[in-house]
Amino acid sequence: MTYLPISSTGVFVVQNLLNLGLRKETTIALESADNRMEPVKSVCGYTGHQAEGDSRLSNGLCLGNSCFKDRSMDRRSRIVLTIFFGLLTGFGGPGVQTASAQYFGRNQVQYESFDFEVLQTEHFNIHFYDEEREAAEQAGILAERWYARLSRLLNHKLRGRQTIIYYASHPHFRQTNAIGGAPGESTGGVTEVFKRRMVLPFAGPLAETDHVLGHEMVHAFQFDMTGQGRALSEATIPTALRLPLWFIEGMAEYLSVGPADPHTAMWIRDALANDRLPSIGQLYDPRYFPYRFGQAFWAYV
Repeated sequence: MTYLPISSTGVFVVQNLLNLGLRKETTIALESADNRMEPVKSVCGYTGHQAEGDSRLSNGLCLGNSCFKDRSMDRRSRIVLTIFFGLLTGFGGPGVQTASAQYFGRNQVQYESFDFEVLQTEHFNIHFYDEEREAAEQAGILAERWYARLSRLLNHKLRGRQTIIYYASHPHFRQTNAIGGAPGESTGGVTEVFKRRMVLPFAGPLAETDHVLGHEMVHAFQFDMTGQGRALSEATIPTALRLPLWFIEGMAEYLSVGPADPHTAMWIRDALANDRLPSIGQLYDPRYFPYRFGQAFWAYV
């Protein structure tokens, strides 16, 4: 893999732009294995990726696993359902409490037990379990290589040792309790801000594992460079969380993939051919995928 040659001017731009609060947005980096998804805000404070929802939800009324489409509901059924929901909600009167769904399925289910060990390298504590021992050793080599590149390019060394939590597969990764909530099916990795931990599964090809590892490490540098110390509070929250998503994710893609990427080039050519190439101001619109258009911005800069 060819990694980007960045001039000293480019490094200066990166370092200074990181210190600017361009827009107040609460975003913590979360990577997607499927870059075609659109980002959405989640209640636990990081940005996820959401696939298209079940079409049944927009075609009628769903109770549990049963769905009733409008065209199949006669007048009597509608009257019964209207009375039923009127009783549930008290017909909208004062003191109405929001109905809650069943409790099962709300909590994250951990149906396997992982006996984690710690592999220590010069700069990292890599948490792994026996099933992935050989892969963890390889990941330690990749992590140190990324650290050498990024610390030189950004002229910064991470404070303290960096934690990486590795899982052998994506189903194992979805059971993690290191972040606030279960990662989605399309999530390829996450760097959480509270302890600056990188949590990710091993991907199929080693090249993709290396890419996601580099991408997440860029986020670790972003948080460390713009934070005010290890203790997280409203006053010390990293400035990177206030930067737009296209800026943060685009920078991570640019530094982990490089300026020449066929995937991003395909997106840009398609946008140009269909007269949909956004301006910088339009990049805040979630219709423009921040990973691809953000990377193109950094490549242009």
